[in-house]
Amino acid sequence: TALSWSKTNNKLASGARDRLIKIWDTISWTLLRTVAAHQGTINCLAWNPNATILCSTSSDLSVKLWTTILSVDPTEKKDTEARTGIEL
Repeated sequence: TALSWSKTNNKLASGARDRLIKIWDTISWTLLRTVAAHQGTINCLAWNPNATILCSTSSDLSVKLWTTILSVDPTEKKDTEARTGIEL
């Protein structure tokens, strides 16, 4: 299991063998977003200093940077599913 706490916006990112990244609100402990992120186990997660980008690494040998999973308000009525992983 991989975990990364955001120091600036009360978010926790988690990832594991299910290949999903989950973003949690650490005040209410509600799940804000789930993203099918990788083809293999998620090994590591890390936020940038201002918590606008999340980096994920996986046993599928990929590294991805995620942005919209952090900036989209889940209460909005429009489709908010994030698909902006940038594979390096």
